[in-house]
Amino acid sequence: DGWTEGDLAKIVRALGEGTDGTPALIEAAMGPYVLVRRAAAEALRRRGAIEALAQLAETDDPGVLKEVALELGGRSDPRALVPLVRATRECRGVAARRAGELLSRYPEASTFEFSVAALRHRRGSLRLFGAERLERSTDERAIEPLLGLVADPSVEIQFACVRALSKFAARDEVAGRFVGLLEYGDLSVRQAAIEGLGDARVL
Repeated sequence: DGWTEGDLAKIVRALGEGTDGTPALIEAAMGPYVLVRRAAAEALRRRGAIEALAQLAETDDPGVLKEVALELGGRSDPRALVPLVRATRECRGVAARRAGELLSRYPEASTFEFSVAALRHRRGSLRLFGAERLERSTDERAIEPLLGLVADPSVEIQFACVRALSKFAARDEVAGRFVGLLEYGDLSVRQAAIEGLGDARVL
C-alpha cells in the first residue's frame, strides 16, 4: 500500500542491476503497470538477456516491443523479424525508424511468401505490412488472400488491400468486389475502388 507505479519502476530498475533477477524482470515486463513493464524490459535489454526478451515478443506494450525488436534486430536474431515489422507500425519516432533500418537487413521480409503469410496474422500491423508490400507484386496468387482481407475491421487495411488489388481489377472476382465496395464503407476505400475500376476500364 502507498507504492506508486513510479516507485515500483525504480525497484524494477534496481533489480535489473542484480545478478539473479531475470525471472522477476520477465514477470514484471508482462505485468499490469506500464512504467514497470518498460523499466523491466529496459533492464533486460541492458543485461543483454536475449532469451528473456524473446519471451516478450507478443507484448501489447509499444515500449516493451521497442526493446525486444531493436535488441534482437541489432543482433540479427531471426526471432526479430515479426517484432521489427510490428515496431515499424506500432512504435513511433526514432524507434520506428530504427526498426525499419534493421528490418532492411532481413531479406525474407521482402518476399512474396512472407507478405501473404502476414495477411493472416492476428496483429493488424502485420496484416497492413503484408497488404502494403503486395501492392508492388503482380503475382496473381495474392488475389484470394487480399480479397479475403478487404472486409478487415481496419479501414487502413481495407484501403491497402484495395490498392494492392487494383492491378487485378479487370478480373471478374476483383471487379465484383470493388463494385460492392461502392455501396458502403469508408470514403477512402470507395475512392480507391473507383480508381481501380477506372484504371481497368471497368467503369
